[in-house]
Amino acid sequence: MRTRGWWTVDPAEILPIVEEHGKLVVGENGELIVEFTDQKSCDALSSALSEKFGDQVLLAP
Repeated sequence: MRTRGWWTVDPAEILPIVEEHGKLVVGENGELIVEFTDQKSCDALSSALSEKFGDQVLLAP
């Protein structure tokens, strides 16, 4: 499972949170993608990012 998104905060603040729940990879076209082992991990990341950054970070399938 993969997701894409955008953020308006320092990426260095996001990386540790992403790494707790998934793996950050670079896609074929240079886009940043988070890979997950299951939907639960994706949901957990989304919740963690919302708690820390509010609406400044958005994930999209």
